Amino acid sequence: MGYLPERLRWSTWSIDNGDSYSTSWNHKGDDEGTYQVQIFVHEDAAVQELGDRLQIHRDEGEGEDVTVGDRSGYLVVTNVGEDGMAGTPTLFLKLADTQWAEIIFSPVYAKEFSGPEAVTAELRKIAAGLTSTR
Repeated sequence: MGYLPERLRWSTWSIDNGDSYSTSWNHKGDDEGTYQVQIFVHEDAAVQELGDRLQIHRDEGEGEDVTVGDRSGYLVVTNVGEDGMAGTPTLFLKLADTQWAEIIFSPVYAKEFSGPEAVTAELRKIAAGLTSTR
């Protein structure tokens, strides 16, 4: 992680699903708080499942292809909003041929920003700062 928005602290929570891993950050810095930013890293077989999800977004005309630095990605607001909100701003980023990151902004956290463009800018900053140990 090379960049996180101000005031975010690691939640001390993470999960290992074999081919995908996740952790989150929130204002409290504990696993009791809701997430503001969550990142999944998908590797190997999980990349195929992610590719299938991205294809559904493309087929539905949701989101857009993006480039962050020299890496390709996909920016979309997924339809899993909290409390009736529009959805979850998400940026998928290719880290390597068999490794992708999924950067998720809580819809509640997104409301703290001045609008979708500001949220997208933050997602891009986070993505630009991600490096892989692979």
